[in-house]
Amino acid sequence: MEPTLADFRKYFRTAVLTSVLATTLMASFNVYIDPYGIFRHMHLPNMGYAPLTWSRVAAAERMRGKCDIAFLGSSRVVFGFGTDMPNWGKWRLCNGALGGTSIAEQKTVVDFITTKTKLKGILLFVDLHMFHDGRMYNHDWAQSRLNPERNRLNYLAWGLTSLDAIEWSTKLRGIWLPIFDKPKPEHTSSMETRGMVKTTLLRANMYRLFEGPDKTRALFVEILDEAQAAGLKVMVAIPAEHALQIEMLKTSNLWDVNKEWKRFLTQETFKRGIPLWDFETYHSPAKSPLPMLPTDKPTPWWSDLSHQSKLLGDNTLERIQESVAGKSGTFEPNFGVVLTPDTIEADLAQMDTDRLAWRAANPGQIAAYEQILAHIGQIDPSVWADLESNGTLSEDGIVRRGHGEGGAEIDLGDEGDVEF
Repeated sequence: MEPTLADFRKYFRTAVLTSVLATTLMASFNVYIDPYGIFRHMHLPNMGYAPLTWSRVAAAERMRGKCDIAFLGSSRVVFGFGTDMPNWGKWRLCNGALGGTSIAEQKTVVDFITTKTKLKGILLFVDLHMFHDGRMYNHDWAQSRLNPERNRLNYLAWGLTSLDAIEWSTKLRGIWLPIFDKPKPEHTSSMETRGMVKTTLLRANMYRLFEGPDKTRALFVEILDEAQAAGLKVMVAIPAEHALQIEMLKTSNLWDVNKEWKRFLTQETFKRGIPLWDFETYHSPAKSPLPMLPTDKPTPWWSDLSHQSKLLGDNTLERIQESVAGKSGTFEPNFGVVLTPDTIEADLAQMDTDRLAWRAANPGQIAAYEQILAHIGQIDPSVWADLESNGTLSEDGIVRRGHGEGGAEIDLGDEGDVEF
């Protein structure tokens, strides 16, 4: 029997109704979970889950919410402070930091803050790697409100029905779907640390020769001026780094570049009356040994080689609050050093002294570090031109296999695939 026109109409109605029902259920589920915090005003008091930590979409929504002062910066700020931040007196804090960010991207964040939020201040954490002009925007920047060309209707539709929203709604609800989840190899703490030392040193947008610093520095100055012109309270800090990561600056011929960068920050912040704290020093948490051997124990101060733990983030916030209140004495003198033109040279000289003392006091850490260097070859900025011209950089900027000095092959092995 041939299908009739009525049969086709019935099929069409069924298909449309099924699609509408499926879309409605999908949208309702995403509103209920709300992984990005887009629909927070639609939640009942007992509904909803903590929005994503890493997402730029969620970071922008946090800054649009009940927040007075936003913490900005890279993944070090994401790890160190999380999303559940305490109040600073009467001020409500929120974490607007973005993993793998750059000064160029931070400029778009400040543009967003000054035009689309009711924030009263920012605390901008900056590190040298953010001033690398090889860093680009993360892929989810285009999906977020940080993108000035993002259409509001499309944005809301994306938050309701996109696969990204479904993926994170299911994960936050504890539902793990094979189509979204890829198995990852397990690593011991020591293996992960060694792997991160390798990949961090070979990461093109972190330790390659810095090009065009004037451009990134000009953007930093624009950020300060725009924020102050908008009436925002502006504070700047250099986040804590582990001594091993600070050592990579020396290995990569960036020690003096880092010093000059700190002089620049000091000059530009001081003449605008902006406080600048330096946590990239050899304080006790920075010197606490990281697990480099299987017998080594994890340290409570660090989530991994590159990222401070929440404990260290809490101490950082307390130190800044103490400094703003004009108090001192709770922490080591070199934890959160206030940089000024009168003190910067002495502080930089102290870094040289403290580095040598740390090396002398930690022969095991240094031996493990130098063993890795012997495997991959001493990093020289001139090597990067050859590495990149030979197409050995992956899309995320990590050399997983390449050629070192003298044409020797760099085999990172399983440890080299640790993601961060």
